[in-house]
Amino acid sequence: MSSPVATETFLEALTAALGWAARYNRSALVAPAAVLWPDETRQWEPLVPLLRELLPAFLTLGQYAPEERIGPAIWMRCLLAGELEAAEWSEGGLGAALGELTELAPHEAEARIAELEQQHGVRREWVWAELGQAPLARALEYLATSPG
Repeated sequence: MSSPVATETFLEALTAALGWAARYNRSALVAPAAVLWPDETRQWEPLVPLLRELLPAFLTLGQYAPEERIGPAIWMRCLLAGELEAAEWSEGGLGAALGELTELAPHEAEARIAELEQQHGVRREWVWAELGQAPLARALEYLATSPG
């Protein structure tokens, strides 16, 4: 497995590194259910809201607040197992963005699909796709490669 790709900002590098940490050798290993990030001293806590925007499946252990993607371990386990409705958190707003394509002219929609592919395409290599939590990211690949 290669290392994360070069990025422009620290936040981009951080999200790329988290995505890279979720990759695994499909021939030798079972898909990991999560990437754990212990932060005992809470030094990274100020970045959590930004990470939630960029990584829709970014969950935080704590008091139950599902609208903020915070909850106890059992809630997280149920989400990852597909026992609870994952709603839009697992697709990171991709469903809404794809829905908005109907309002665009064809050439604008094509450009927007390319933009969405660049933003969300890497998620097909993450554990969430293996767990069936990223069907729109998988579908986006076909939209991006189909002839205009």
